[in-house]
Amino acid sequence: MPEEDRRTAKIKLDPASYPFVQLIWEERGEQELSRIEEQALFPVEWWTRLVYTAEIIVDEMDTTTSENQKLAEILTLISDRIRTEIALEEKRIRYKSSYESFADYVGKISQREDLDNLRKAQMIHDMALQLKLDL
Repeated sequence: MPEEDRRTAKIKLDPASYPFVQLIWEERGEQELSRIEEQALFPVEWWTRLVYTAEIIVDEMDTTTSENQKLAEILTLISDRIRTEIALEEKRIRYKSSYESFADYVGKISQREDLDNLRKAQMIHDMALQLKLDL
């Protein structure tokens, strides 16, 4: 008797891949399996809601059993990691222009032939300190 066609959709979360998730679509026919994998950009609101939901689940769990305790620890680690990734992404966006201007400055200083390497390094170091103070 032939096996019925089956379709499966999966979302693979990796907090380190924030803000992207892996989408997996599988269709199993009688004799073959087709699989499509794509990365999708999920909005920060979705990730924030995921953190909030995980925290609610942990708060409402009975953690007296070791299985539930391990699940609560995992959910807490995941939500903490997502929060960290969101904060890091916000910093990258906020300081993007500073990083770009610093990279441009380093490129210009490196190309100057009228300066020795020690002076170039000192100028780059001074600019890095100035940017650090401004951030």
